[in-house]
Amino acid sequence: MAVTAAQQRALAVGLCAASALLLAVFGLRYQGAVYDVDAATTFATTSPSACDFLTCEASGCDKALNPHYCVDNGGCSPTPWRPEDCAESCSLADCAARDPDGADSCAGVDCPNARCEANLGLCGDDAPFQCLEGSARFGCSGDAYGWASVADALCSSCCDARTCAPPRPHVVGGDRDGHGCIASAGYSWCKPLDKCVRSWKTPCPDA
Repeated sequence: MAVTAAQQRALAVGLCAASALLLAVFGLRYQGAVYDVDAATTFATTSPSACDFLTCEASGCDKALNPHYCVDNGGCSPTPWRPEDCAESCSLADCAARDPDGADSCAGVDCPNARCEANLGLCGDDAPFQCLEGSARFGCSGDAYGWASVADALCSSCCDARTCAPPRPHVVGGDRDGHGCIASAGYSWCKPLDKCVRSWKTPCPDA
């Protein structure tokens, strides 16, 4: 069927109108997509603030693989948190260089004599920092700031077991009294006999 010149013009006008409409719609959507990408790029390139010392200690994140920490939920992420997913976040990237910032340290804190004498919770040179109060009482840590970074309910005070004097070996004969009697060997001074005696072998007249 032959197409007249008028029909060709009408078809051309219709195609132009349709193309213009599609371009207008596509252009709006495209601009919207560009806006979203720009916003996401702006957010992704905004560096979060550095975590403080105690947050670095308590996070539990693999700082190399997941350096972005959400303070709100304790989550770890390889990329910055979006505001809608985490209202407060920080970066763990520089934790190795963070200063304690006045955080309490267990290093050098004297352990109570009772704890030292009873050898309670003393875990060796690799973990000399002992929790004194809280649900983790008698717990051990190798990090001087480890107990400071947890909730008080878990551990509210700590000490350094290295402040305990080394236990003295028990040596028979090392406890002579003023008369030279060795109590650890069972001897006591008998004044009437004027000598040290073992009462079960040599009763003292005054006894």
